[in-house]
Amino acid sequence: MISLILLLCVCASGALLARRLDLASGRLHEALALGAAMGLAMFAAFGFVLGWAFGLSTFTVLLAALLTMATGIGLGVRPSALGRRITTRPGTGAVLLSLLTLLLVARLSDRTLFETNTGIATGDRHNFGDLPFHMAIATGFAYGRNFPPEHPELAGVPLTYPFFGDLIAGMVLTLGGSWRDAFFWPSLILGLSVVVALVRFGQAVTGSRALGRAAAGLTFFSGGLGFLTLTDFHSLTRWWTGGPDLTINDAGVRYANVITTLFIPQRAILFGWPLLFFALALLIEGLKEDPPPDGRRSRTRPWLGAGIMASLLPLVHSHSFAVVCFCVLFFATLAGPKAFGAFVRGVLPLALPAVLFMASHNSLSAGKFLSWQPGFDGGDSEPIRYWAMNGGLFFPLAALGIARAPKASVRASLAAPFAVLFVLANLFRLSPWIWDNMKFMAPAHAGLAPFAALTLALLWKHGRIGKTLALLGFAVATLSGALDVSKVALSGGEYQIFDRTDLAFAEKVRQATDPGATILTAPTHNHPVLLSGRRVFLGYEGHLWSQGLSYAARKPVADALFRGEPPPEGAGALIRIDAIAVTPAEGPLIRDPHAFEGLPSLVESPYRLWQVR
Repeated sequence: MISLILLLCVCASGALLARRLDLASGRLHEALALGAAMGLAMFAAFGFVLGWAFGLSTFTVLLAALLTMATGIGLGVRPSALGRRITTRPGTGAVLLSLLTLLLVARLSDRTLFETNTGIATGDRHNFGDLPFHMAIATGFAYGRNFPPEHPELAGVPLTYPFFGDLIAGMVLTLGGSWRDAFFWPSLILGLSVVVALVRFGQAVTGSRALGRAAAGLTFFSGGLGFLTLTDFHSLTRWWTGGPDLTINDAGVRYANVITTLFIPQRAILFGWPLLFFALALLIEGLKEDPPPDGRRSRTRPWLGAGIMASLLPLVHSHSFAVVCFCVLFFATLAGPKAFGAFVRGVLPLALPAVLFMASHNSLSAGKFLSWQPGFDGGDSEPIRYWAMNGGLFFPLAALGIARAPKASVRASLAAPFAVLFVLANLFRLSPWIWDNMKFMAPAHAGLAPFAALTLALLWKHGRIGKTLALLGFAVATLSGALDVSKVALSGGEYQIFDRTDLAFAEKVRQATDPGATILTAPTHNHPVLLSGRRVFLGYEGHLWSQGLSYAARKPVADALFRGEPPPEGAGALIRIDAIAVTPAEGPLIRDPHAFEGLPSLVESPYRLWQVR
């Protein structure tokens, strides 16, 4: 309970600062949504600095919360802000939609990680591989004094992955919160925040709050025409009971739903998007030709606020930071040098130190991240047919919306950065794993969604037939995604990741080893040592490869040690191994089951941990 109270306090303090930055909005829920993302980002930033300096403890976590609240109150409480009117009179339809959204987001957050009588599980099959990695980062902060962070699956190598979201989970664990507390509450808060952010962004583009909601729906339930594969009752039951998703499978559908494959498994994007799309909304609102009616700010004020929001992104979600900077380059041609200068003044003070830290704390092989590779994840041979199936009706709707956007406004040109970003992600591989281009395609999709909503609005104006076509178009564009999301939320599927034996072993490893210990394990994605807060010598190769890390030199060392042989020549340059874990995962790798019996035993039950001299 104390962790929830603390999270709500930092979110409330962030809302005070959000009201001051976002003068265009008089809506309480928007201030709370933006404030939640800003408050949690500041909370993580203070926790990171204090944890690095003094170690993460109950005292430093509480101090980070107090500093966050002091910052929000000190910078956010001003007479002009306190006197602003907050409108809180939504209609009945908006209230019902908000309640449905709350229930759905709460259910999806609950399915992210849940504890059962047998262990820890997830309800999203795409989270099965990612969740142990995020749990390992969190335990490294909470139990391993991992400041500045090393990669949990490649000991001694800096962690370049944006880690603020997992740091918050680690801070909750430090306060004595459960695994569910550490993942459920941040997911719920940020899940609601991203809904509000996308509606606000869509409204900024279209000028209509209703179209903003439609655009958000087109983003959240993206997924192409995969529903066409449900041809009979057998295929329907197979899909519902754990079969391949409609939005990503081996049948050529790869443009996956943003909720099931990005928000739930990858976590950092859920943290980054509220800041990203609130910042983009302010940038667009700053492009309006008419001065704001309150007369209290210049046209550059929204760009300054957007810069401050974006400045929190590098360690929250680096892809979102890259996207907002990319969009600024386009929008600045419309806004002029003064607005661009205001954004730079807002973004540099906080973003520059974070970027420098990431650059100096870098372990990535840059050559693995950018190469010419036309065709996204299988779409190189027949791109038109591929995108007709994967994009479905969405892209024709968006293209027509861009073409029919009011010529007297800047709406049509607002699509340019998102369209260019989508094209680039179809021409270049932007990550070692081509599917990770989705991290750029997804915000491009969200940026084009308001234009698809504009097309639906044009149809809606043409009588009953037009309304029918608009409803049908929205349904076709969202049905696959909505079905996959409903399967995660309602089917009750359970993908167990750790059992009770794993949890008990992780606790004993934590008690028996130094926080900075390096342990040799089998390279599995869900090894129990990951929950101990200790670093692994060589972890799951799928994670390491997709993140652009070099690990080839460690593999022969690990193989030799498991075989009971001396490590190969030159292995002394690698990081020292302090212990060897022997669990069922190591069984196939160990040639002689008695090979380690001459070593001191650190843990004997439920699995073994041998100390290496």
